Amino acid sequence: EVGIRKVYWANSTQLFYQLLMETLMINIFALMAACFLIYIAQPFITDLLVFNLMGKLNTVHFWLFLLLTLVSGTLISGVYPAFYISRFKPKNTRFNNFQKPQPSLRKVLVTVQFACSIIAIGCTIILYSQMRFMQQKHLGIDINKTMVINGPNINIGNDSIYNSRLATFKTEVLKMPNVNQVTAANFIPGKEIRGKATGYVRRLGSSEDQAGSYAFTKVDFDFISNFKFNLIAGRAFDESFTSDLEFGQAIIVNEKASELLGFSSPEQAIGEKIIYRINSQPTIVGVVENFHQYSMDRAYQPIIFEASGAPENYYYLKLADDMNHGSLLNLKSMWAEFFPGNPFSYFYLGQYYNRQYKRDDLFMKAFSLFSLLSIIVAAMGFFGLIYYTASSKIQEIGIRKILGAERLDVSILLSQGFLINLGVAAIISLPLIYYISSNWLLDYAFKIDLVWWMFVLPILFLFLIAGLVVTVQTIRTFSINPSITLKEN
Repeated sequence: EVGIRKVYWANSTQLFYQLLMETLMINIFALMAACFLIYIAQPFITDLLVFNLMGKLNTVHFWLFLLLTLVSGTLISGVYPAFYISRFKPKNTRFNNFQKPQPSLRKVLVTVQFACSIIAIGCTIILYSQMRFMQQKHLGIDINKTMVINGPNINIGNDSIYNSRLATFKTEVLKMPNVNQVTAANFIPGKEIRGKATGYVRRLGSSEDQAGSYAFTKVDFDFISNFKFNLIAGRAFDESFTSDLEFGQAIIVNEKASELLGFSSPEQAIGEKIIYRINSQPTIVGVVENFHQYSMDRAYQPIIFEASGAPENYYYLKLADDMNHGSLLNLKSMWAEFFPGNPFSYFYLGQYYNRQYKRDDLFMKAFSLFSLLSIIVAAMGFFGLIYYTASSKIQEIGIRKILGAERLDVSILLSQGFLINLGVAAIISLPLIYYISSNWLLDYAFKIDLVWWMFVLPILFLFLIAGLVVTVQTIRTFSINPSITLKEN
């Protein structure tokens, strides 16, 4: 076509724009198909990524970005072929008897495409492994089957009245068949602890410049045991000890706080006093193992627990099973009886705590989706290239078949060049996977170790896809009668 147009006085500029417009039309049709696929996939994407997809699309910024993508995509995909083909000479283009372009650019593009797919697969595997690690790692406390009731904040009377109401409420709730334990605290796992002590808490006898920053909170006498803290030194709070009944006389710290206070071991901290609050020098009676107050992207926090008979912020119900409707109504009526005027508001601790991972979970889903699309595009591109190679060597394959070549010989012929490209892509992509994943994992205080199979698996997966494509094309090509292909020229 180019040769005939040049014979009829078409110049290179006219041909360049014609070929570029053809590329633009292909991109427009591709864009229309993409928009249609987005529309029909809207329910799935909305559920997966948890946002209103159509609401995101109906914005000026989106359509400007889409127009920019169309223009840039057309230029990137169309300029080089249009420039190359438009400069052919008519005498060389007739009967397709022209020198074909060197395969160097094609090899580079194929290698880059393979490398991008390997990177996408590898990062997805590492991302999924990190998410599994965070979800399965023991928190150091038991938050399963725990119902949390927001404590009362109005009409609770003085301390003695509130303490009496809370004690009676706990007694009545424990009579419910599916409630095993009831406890109370002024903090909740997964939320910032409001109590902060900065610049003055230190060991008794140490200088002020050794003071650190700590979080502190009140818990009742059953909290440590009910949440199954691992007590590694000392004891839990106990109402039989006079010091525990006097507020501010006995405290329990976690390992992080023990280390920050300068104790060489948890056992050394037991019985020691610290400077705490104004004119307060409580004794450390216990040290608990560090637990994850926050998600895995944050390090352990030094925490000080104070004993209190009646914390007011949160009530925890340890359940044998989730509350049914009847039990909830019964619990609500008891709440109205003991704390009139206060709204009955509850939630489940496991669901509340796992909200911290919502952003990471959403990111994993989105990244996995686009990795899947990347794999599909790579497979389609590889299929097209193998198809082109098989078509261009159809006569050679026919001759080889006549001379006794088997399917394996044809497979090797079709794949030998692309397997090299895939190997080069693997060499390029592995350092990039390590660099990207290592930098991403830096955001997490607790993270997985990068192991060898995370890098090998994406390469094997892509080799498997390539093998399937080559197998399909080998079967198609080998089934053609050589007498037909050899007569074509």
